Parts: sequence; C-alpha cells; structure tokens
Amino acid sequence: MSFYSRVFELFKSGCFRAEIQRCSTIALIVLIGAGADLSRAQDEQFRLKTERAEYVQLTSEKYNHDPSWSPDGRQIAFCRRHDNGRRRIWVMDRDGSNQRQLTFGEGAFDDWYPRWSPDGTRVAFSSSREGLGFWTVPAGGGELYRIPMETQGETGTLDYGFSCAWSPDSKTLVFSYGGEGTNEDIFTISPTDGAKKRLTADSGDHRFPAYNPTGDLISFFSERDGAEAIWIMPSEGGEARKLDTAGKAATFHQWSPDGRWILYQQDQKLWLVPSAGGTPVAALEDSLGGYTAVWSPDGRGIAYTGRINRPADLMLVDGAGGVPQTLVSDLFGRAFFRSRPAWRPDGRGIAYVDRDTMITLLDLDSGAAAPLIKGGSPTWAPDGTRLAFVKEEQEGENLWSVAADGSDPMRLTVGTNPLGMPSWSPDGEWVAYHMRRDGNWDVWMVPAWGGRPIRLTADEMAEGFPVWQGRDSGFVVFASFKPAGQNMPWNAWRVGVDGGAPEFFHGAADSDLMWMSFAPEGKTMAYSGRPNDQSSIYIQNLGTDAPARLLASGGATAPAFSPDGKSVAYYQDMSSSSNIWFADLSALLEADNLP
Repeated sequence: MSFYSRVFELFKSGCFRAEIQRCSTIALIVLIGAGADLSRAQDEQFRLKTERAEYVQLTSEKYNHDPSWSPDGRQIAFCRRHDNGRRRIWVMDRDGSNQRQLTFGEGAFDDWYPRWSPDGTRVAFSSSREGLGFWTVPAGGGELYRIPMETQGETGTLDYGFSCAWSPDSKTLVFSYGGEGTNEDIFTISPTDGAKKRLTADSGDHRFPAYNPTGDLISFFSERDGAEAIWIMPSEGGEARKLDTAGKAATFHQWSPDGRWILYQQDQKLWLVPSAGGTPVAALEDSLGGYTAVWSPDGRGIAYTGRINRPADLMLVDGAGGVPQTLVSDLFGRAFFRSRPAWRPDGRGIAYVDRDTMITLLDLDSGAAAPLIKGGSPTWAPDGTRLAFVKEEQEGENLWSVAADGSDPMRLTVGTNPLGMPSWSPDGEWVAYHMRRDGNWDVWMVPAWGGRPIRLTADEMAEGFPVWQGRDSGFVVFASFKPAGQNMPWNAWRVGVDGGAPEFFHGAADSDLMWMSFAPEGKTMAYSGRPNDQSSIYIQNLGTDAPARLLASGGATAPAFSPDGKSVAYYQDMSSSSNIWFADLSALLEADNLP
C-alpha cells in the first residue's frame, strides 16, 4: 500500500489534499498497450472500451470525486473542488450533462461524500461548516439542515464525521465515529432528531459502514483482528463475520442492488466479493485507478472516481533557472511517487524507475539507459558502489541494496509493513526511510548493511519523504502535517539521528511543502509545493529572509539536486484531473465463470 493510498488518514487530519487524486494514475497506459480503444467525443468526454468493460468520462474539469446515484438512476451527486481549493456538492444527469451546484457558501469549509437518500428527497453529506458533522440538503436544492448530535465533543460539535450511509427506508444513517484517543466505532443516527446508537465496541477501528439492500445487515471496514478487511454484522449490532478480500486491505465498499455482491477497492483496483462469502473476482483491474465506486440502481454498472494517466517525463534544469531539458519521456505517472530521481555521486548518471518498475540508470554523457533491477525508490551510497531500493514482495515491502551494476542484491529490512523513500546518509552508514507501523507513518533508519531499524519519529501525525540535510549534517528532514498552523499544511520538520524530539524546519505560507532535496552544503533546499493545487518546484535559500524562487511549474515534482548543487532533476507530471467515470459491467456480471 503506497504512502498516499490511505486517503482516510488525510481526511481525519483535516488535510485532504490533491494527493489523493494523484495516486490513481496508472491504468490507461497499460490498457492502450493491451489494445484498448480510447476515443474523445465532441462533448469532451473520454470513452474507453476494453474486453471487460466500457468506460465513459462524465466530468471533464477541475477535480471531481465521490459519486452517489439518485435512487431512480437518472442523476449523480458528486463533490467538486473549486478554484479556491474548497469542496462543494454538485449534481448532474447520469450522462454527465446539466451539472449544477447543490451546496454553497464562501467560508473556509468543505462539503464532501454526498449520499442520496433512498426515497430520493435529500442528499446527506459530510461537512466542516461547524466542526466536522453531517448535513442534508433537498435533492432539488434549498436550505441546508444540520443533523443534531445526541453526543457532542468539547467544542459543542461532532468531533469527527467522515462518511455516512442511508438505511433503505431513509430513516437512519450509519457512520463511524471516534473521539480523541479512542477507537472508531459504528453508530446509527436519526437524521431528524439526532438519536444515536452504538453498534460496535471491539478493539481496532471500524470505518466505511454500509447497509445491505434489505436493511438487515451492515458491512464495514475494520482492523479488529489485526488485518484490514470487510466485516458484516446484523443492522442492530451483534456478532460479525469476515469476508475474504484476497488477504489485502479493502476500504471503501458498497453492496450491489440485488445484495449478491460487495464492490470494494484494493490496490487501486475494483473487486467483487460474494456477500455470502467466497473468492473475490477482479471487476476492473483496468479501472483508471478507480476509488469510491458506487453501483447504479439497475445494477448494470458503476460510477467511480478515476483518472486518465498521461505519462510523466524525467527533466533536468539548471538550478539558477533556464529552459528544462527532457531526459526520459513517457514514464509511468506513478514513477515519481516511487522515488526522487537518484543522482549517481559522480553527477554523470541518474537512476529512475521506468514504466515496468525497473530501476534504470541513465548515463548523462551517452544518453544510454541500462536496466539494473526490479524495484522502486533508488538511492545511491555516497561512494557510488551500491544503491538501496524498495522491493515489493509477496509478504510486503522491504529495503534492499544492490551493486551499481545490478549484481549482489542484499536485504536490509525484514518485515511486512508498507515502507518507501529510502535516503542514504552522507557518511554511508545509514539508510533513512518512511514506514507505516501501528497505524502511523514515521521516519526510520536502518544500518546500510542491514540490522536493527531505529525509529526516529513516533507520534500520531504522518511523517515521510525523509532526506539528509546536506553533506555534513546529522539531521534527517521530512515532510509532516504536524500542526504548524490552523489548517495543518504539510511542512518540513527535522530530527537528529542521535535522538531528540523533531523540530519545525521550514514551511510555505500558501502551499504544502514536500519532496525536499538539499544542495551539498545543506543551506539550499529544493521542494515541491502546490499553490492553487498546481505542483511546482521552488528553491529556498535557508537562513535568509528571501522568498522561495520558482524553478519549474505545471506539474513539476520530486526535485533532486545534483551532487555539485548546480542542477536539479525532477519529474514533470502530465496526468489529468480526477473525474467521475461510468463503467458498464453488464458483460462481466453475466459471464458464465462468475459464482
């Protein structure tokens, strides 16, 4: 599971950013290579047809996500992010036409996760208008209604409201809720008087609840037995049973209209599992990175959030500015999530990850590209003899190192936790990386020849993208959304490798700050920022009052200073926005090989 795949963590922190859209960018290149037919109609809608399904893009501007069908199947409610970065609820006809705004307001709040009531009269949604809570709006537009809460937090509002689902009779909403320091559990609530009932009280968190079509069962996502899976219990609470989801995490999910299937997302793909239990079936392995998928009321297809991939390029630009040079074209859009470009210490080569997840060495003198080994996130040892990298294995992800010619692979870590972004220390003794353990992403380091890892950060906030601060520094700088301000943007923090508490390092007033890289002296930093949700690269001279200097924009991300500090390599993201798609699954659902 990638660093960004835990969308839930970002919502809970109040830091739902554009990154969750950026993690769904791979599938189209694979499909075109397999002979998929892509066309673009005059109405600016993409249409994609494969052997398994036919796709139609319903929205084509800004960022659109989280669709919800009207019960008659004629309309779809969804969330749109506006130019000011705030989200509001919109509605459109099922073919993408007649798009109109449903919730309004100029305040610094967001509305998301619309849920159309089964009787068709209202749309419920989560909002941060008055603290995080649930609201409803008439389906045709009108006055908003805030659902009163029987139990409130210290602020007088619901401490946390993420996603809710209606009962089939439209009389009850089910949702997950957890106060500070407590597990999240499943509750039901009356949308009229706020009467609330708790349904779970087990260890672990319980999220994304959903009613089955008859209303006698509720499914939910849980870690109650230590593994992330979908569970089903009676709608009044009681003993739950676990569904087989192929041994991997399954988060957002929904019942089919006939109750036979549960549709869920896993590893950026969409799957079906029989609700009575059984083996999961791949519904859309070519789903354009689909998530938050919902069945159409007639059960023939799904609406979901997806994204077309347009390949990323590996770029090089003079650190003082100038015209960027394209080094490698048509990489996977996901490549820059797997690594920064990794400069060879002599400055004459760059290791990158190609579209086949092969670590490849580009010789800057000859232009030749030599494949080294399967993996991601390469980082060079300071003497140039080896690279550390992430290897995806059946049991999980681990750090390995390999000789510069691709020989002599050696394991550095042994575990099953998701990890990534290794960074070799300037003295060659350590490799820093981020890893998810006990529910949190933290910064760790491991001896460069393997051994016992050391945890450098340990709190409830997310920390990642570690990099060493220059040639002679004993500090690791990392990105975190620790509360440096009220809106909790991603900022740069640092921690000493000899111990001590992390300390704030640098922040940007109007943007998230991540993907840091340092010139050798440690006094100049390149980073990726997202003002107005447009990824750009900036150069910051530390220790001065000078503002950051824009180096590259238009999707530029993951900068890496050359060893002499004069140039910056980076990736140019050419991906499109997230949008609402419709996929007709009727051929798949009628296939003879389905149970």
